Amino acid sequence: MDDGFRVVSKKNKRRNRHPRGAAYPRVDPQQAAASARHGDLDNIDATTLSYKIKSCVNDLQISSFFRDFQECWKRLVHLQTFDQSKEDAAASCHQISRTALETPDCQSGQTPDVIHGSNAVEMSNSESGSAVGRSRSLRRIEGIVCYGLGNFSSCVTARYQLSLLILMESMIPGVKCSLYDPNFTEVEKEVIRDLGFSCIDHNEEGKRQVVVPTLFYMPHCGKPLYNNLLWANWGLRLASLIILGNSFNNFGQRFTSKQLHEEVPYIQKVLPYHQEVAVKNSFQFTDIFNDLAIHAFPPDALGRAPANLWTDCREPCYDHMDSVEIILDSSRR
Repeated sequence: MDDGFRVVSKKNKRRNRHPRGAAYPRVDPQQAAASARHGDLDNIDATTLSYKIKSCVNDLQISSFFRDFQECWKRLVHLQTFDQSKEDAAASCHQISRTALETPDCQSGQTPDVIHGSNAVEMSNSESGSAVGRSRSLRRIEGIVCYGLGNFSSCVTARYQLSLLILMESMIPGVKCSLYDPNFTEVEKEVIRDLGFSCIDHNEEGKRQVVVPTLFYMPHCGKPLYNNLLWANWGLRLASLIILGNSFNNFGQRFTSKQLHEEVPYIQKVLPYHQEVAVKNSFQFTDIFNDLAIHAFPPDALGRAPANLWTDCREPCYDHMDSVEIILDSSRR
């Protein structure tokens, strides 16, 4: 096998028999492949790491998974558009403001930002000829934030996830991209800057409030991180969020409503008012991009929510949870 394990054939059984009492582990091929992808590269230098990232980008770019992902992205475009004229869209936002915007902002005590038609741009010419394209407008993504990537110097899973971020950034010209993980090494930060990205300088705990359409890339993050992000933008600011991360619908299937309400209430409350596109898990290593979905929060869906949904916006606390899936900011404790 190419992963460093050797299969012992039966005809050489006596010659290859281990000494009495020696342990002879059985090798699971999937575990062996996973071990190979999580090799120890802690002492890697920036040049070598950059080369390995480039290799992962090349592999990913020609994969069927990336073609499938691009199809998901096209479907996201439709989730982020308004099936109405600009005038009707402005009227719709005004109507939503009567329910959602009367509630205080969770952090500042002010009302959340209104989503104005002036933030929209026309769809591409390829779509403008269709009945859908003629009546819809699309808000352009202006920022990408990546949380919880992990140590991509020592984990190939994280390198492939970083590679998808690199390819996404190339799909959105002019977008600014920022990353944070509490475990990033200095070499990893250097490579991030060399890629043209920026490093967030402190642990935000996912509580970043957005004022422009922003994509949050959060592969395999813990539920509290998603919960914090929703809380920070509770109200119509949610319409400026696009989240690429674990499927919220699957959270709803794997956990009871009571569990979600007690542990991550903002995920539980937003489930009926979000839309998601599942990312097909077609990559050769099935544990890298599994359970991912692209989430959007269309204004018309948020406008259907009852007004009292937005009134309870207490800051999340996880002290009552036995197993916390988030690294908290120690400077605030």
